Amino acid sequence: MTEKFDVVHIYGLIEPDTQLIRYIGKSIHPEQRLRNHINDKLPCHRTNWIKSLKSKGLEPELIILESIMGEWPWQESEKYWIKYAKQNGWPLVNSTDGGDGILNLSAESKE
Repeated sequence: MTEKFDVVHIYGLIEPDTQLIRYIGKSIHPEQRLRNHINDKLPCHRTNWIKSLKSKGLEPELIILESIMGEWPWQESEKYWIKYAKQNGWPLVNSTDGGDGILNLSAESKE
């Protein structure tokens, strides 16, 4: 019997005027997740960044960084990409180190 696994995508949101990746996340449906991010009202760095883009008539662009099929723990991949981005000076608006749950939340985000 073959077991069905959803493909999990680790994605980046790109700032269209600089072409820099500003956010990294995971989703089974990344295009739908992008729409959710664009319409999100919760106060956080990501939402504030997207709001600033919208005020200029722009929206983030989506890029798939990695697609995971099977039992590989996507949390490890998301953590890897966020760590890689930070080590390489990417100006991320992520508030955590990745993976499911709120680990290593910044002091600013806790407030």
